[in-house]
Amino acid sequence: MQTKNVHLMGVCGAGMTPLAVMMKKKGFNVSGCDKNLNQNADILKNEGIKIEKGHSIKHVEGIELLVYSRAIDFSCEELKAAENMKIRIISRGEALKEQIGDRELIGVAGTHGKTTTTSMLVHVLTDNGIRVLGMAGGSPIGWESGLVWSKEGWAVCELDESDRTFLLFKPSLGVITSIEADHIGKYYASEQEVWEAFREFALKSKKCLVHVCDKLTENLAKMKIDGLMTVGKKGYCDFLFEEKDGSAFFKGQKINLKMKGKHNLKNAAVVLAVSEMLGLKIEEAVKSLESFQGVKRRMELVIKTKRCEFISDYAHHPTEIKNAIDSLKDEGKKITAVFQPHLFSRTKEFFFEFARSLSEADEIILLPVYPARENPIEGVDSGLIAEALKSMGRSSTMVFSESELLMLLRKLNPTGIITLLGAGDADLMRENIVRVLKENAND
Repeated sequence: MQTKNVHLMGVCGAGMTPLAVMMKKKGFNVSGCDKNLNQNADILKNEGIKIEKGHSIKHVEGIELLVYSRAIDFSCEELKAAENMKIRIISRGEALKEQIGDRELIGVAGTHGKTTTTSMLVHVLTDNGIRVLGMAGGSPIGWESGLVWSKEGWAVCELDESDRTFLLFKPSLGVITSIEADHIGKYYASEQEVWEAFREFALKSKKCLVHVCDKLTENLAKMKIDGLMTVGKKGYCDFLFEEKDGSAFFKGQKINLKMKGKHNLKNAAVVLAVSEMLGLKIEEAVKSLESFQGVKRRMELVIKTKRCEFISDYAHHPTEIKNAIDSLKDEGKKITAVFQPHLFSRTKEFFFEFARSLSEADEIILLPVYPARENPIEGVDSGLIAEALKSMGRSSTMVFSESELLMLLRKLNPTGIITLLGAGDADLMRENIVRVLKENAND
């Protein structure tokens, strides 16, 4: 029997929303639910997808397939009810694999940069008349749902290493943007296991492009793997780019972006290498990149007042935070960093590294840990980062609610750049933060 009625749990998540829209466009009867509804709920409703807040066993009545995101607690009543009713249950990664089917796939994986790289690549290809199905794990500006829909052509998709589901795929071209220790605990026991997973991904890919930018990608670049090519600043890379005076060049072509951040120039260089592998002229690919509008919550300029700029960024790993703050420091303005740690396990693993990255900001404000799918870990909270900062001779302010944050911003009346960092729900505060910054500017 062909599956028609599908329910997605955690449907407002960055990777789940475009999957739901794609399945709707392919003719499925799609419904979804999430613990908290965000702006993606409106996008889904506009596509004709029924959305419910919270979880209920009623949601699985009459469905033939249940798709869950990794943020879902496996004790959830919907999952238990579906199991009892013998309904087929699969993860987001498994569902994506089934929906891509036998299409030629460019699969973009990596600890950092995969959303921006995927979005840039889809933009460059479509801008040059190449039809693609594009799916990113964020919200590129100009994409309504994180999906560019096409029945034909390449599939260009961001693949998720966090739950190892990227290993389900055998891309025609695999792209690895970076490799660092992350998600240690449930899916990986060590940095070595993370590296081994990416090595397996490279081996599964018919061809693989590795961005040589850290210790683990360097180690992978040294492996003798058929079809593996490299892009980076190392002399041995197959595709070389260089940085000088704050600019980046690929084969003599200067890369100009609307997005802030030196790390985004590196993402662009990866896209240019892929473009050349696909036969595009570099001059045309570089020109296309100039019109790329960016990705929401990736160095996104939310508002600029007479006193300050407010930038929201998804950075939730120490390296990402360092990249974000370093890029902003280049502008020579005071930086106020507001950070919401994401996951108790990641906070426990990296609290000192978080502090070291945040220490480059002039003012540091810490929000409570966003738990996502995790239960609290005894003794683990934002205070670990605050204590580490103190040991470095830096002070920070901890706030415990949105109202406390807004009160503090009113009091500080910051100038320069305020950046909101983290992968949790802190960005839902943006409207109220904007209101306070406007009020300050008018004082």
